[in-house]
Amino acid sequence: MTSTPTRPKLRTTAIKAWLAGHLHDVLGIPTEQITADATFETFGLDSVDGVVMASELETAFGIEVDPALFLRNPTLEAVFQELQDEGIADIEHDG
Repeated sequence: MTSTPTRPKLRTTAIKAWLAGHLHDVLGIPTEQITADATFETFGLDSVDGVVMASELETAFGIEVDPALFLRNPTLEAVFQELQDEGIADIEHDG
């Protein structure tokens, strides 16, 4: 009998905190400006930044994501939705 792998449960506050720290470190964005509905474009995120960020998200949370995750999704809320819809992780909206 084969068991189905369990999807990791990720909290939105944890991902948002990680992303805010990343954008602050890489682009100098004040962390209080990072909201779930702010567009990555407003922060000046380019394609290289997006691919690097996807790779670092994988490492930080132990999940596998498409390198174009942040290019395809204009906001953090859209990223949460894709992670949930694609079966990558169970997203707990906690803040």
